[in-house]
Amino acid sequence: MKVLFILGLILQIIGQISFSLHPEIINLMEPFDFIHWSILIGIVLIIPYTLNLSSGIYNIIGATISLIGITCFIGMCGIDFVLWAFKDDITTRRLIVEKLIKEPAIWSPFMTIGPSFLFIGLSIQALSHYRENPLGVLLTLTGAISKLIGGLFFPEYRIIYLLGYTVFAVGLLLIAFKKRNIT
Repeated sequence: MKVLFILGLILQIIGQISFSLHPEIINLMEPFDFIHWSILIGIVLIIPYTLNLSSGIYNIIGATISLIGITCFIGMCGIDFVLWAFKDDITTRRLIVEKLIKEPAIWSPFMTIGPSFLFIGLSIQALSHYRENPLGVLLTLTGAISKLIGGLFFPEYRIIYLLGYTVFAVGLLLIAFKKRNIT
């Protein structure tokens, strides 16, 4: 499970780096949307280890919140796959996005707020490791906060979001490598 978790985090980082290089790169990919497949597969691969990353109340609360975030990430990827299918038809794509933005029952849970639940949940789970791995916990929390700040307040500076995402993942990797009872 630990190997799948690590691979999942790496695939998510690869997807985020790909977005950061040039946001329009999604439209140039043929025959499939590599970026969203990378993120989707990465999200699915972290599920088993996420359920066992911590114990006790940290696991009950953190894993539940993480699973909500994972569900929202999967929904976001589904929406992005549909939008990718309209890559040559910019007008239709724009109309779909405008319609989705006006639909808070879709846009908020899947595109803006919902995916953040993954980072909140995994951060809660990371807290259970503060004694044996304070550096991993500090990096996880710092990365989650940086990602949140970058995504909400400085979306034009994608580097803040990307660095936060990477620091978050490195913190989780440190926790995973140090955690002994699950392999």
